[in-house]
Amino acid sequence: MSVVFSTRARWRGKRPLLALLQGLFTVALTLLGLLLITFALSALSPVDRVLQIVGDHASQSTYDQVRHQLGLDQPLAVQFWHYLMNLAHGDLGIASSTGQPVLQDLLSAFPATIELATPWRLLSVLLSASLRVYFAPVMSVLRWISPCEH
Repeated sequence: MSVVFSTRARWRGKRPLLALLQGLFTVALTLLGLLLITFALSALSPVDRVLQIVGDHASQSTYDQVRHQLGLDQPLAVQFWHYLMNLAHGDLGIASSTGQPVLQDLLSAFPATIELATPWRLLSVLLSASLRVYFAPVMSVLRWISPCEH
């Protein structure tokens, strides 16, 4: 049985709105899980983020002040909530490598990414269309041999 057929059969008896809501719930749950994993990797990493910012020779008061500014003195649940709220407002944080906002770094790299990805995307479309045309006779023979699966 083909994958397309089984997917269609699965949604056949459901109401379209219910199916849409279930799909949206699945996407939201997946996104929340992904955000939780990325937050946990960042929060539980062995690298001290405050020490990265202030350096080795900073005083304890400077260290504590930066720790408070970053919100690292709060419980993990509160830190995660602030992380979600900052993401919702488009604040991706500060890149530790450049010291600039992450969004600014992403936007500066975006044109080069598009420039590199566009020709390969076009090549993949042309290649897949060519293969589809080349293998179309084979697929028609397969449909003739086993018509009940298609």
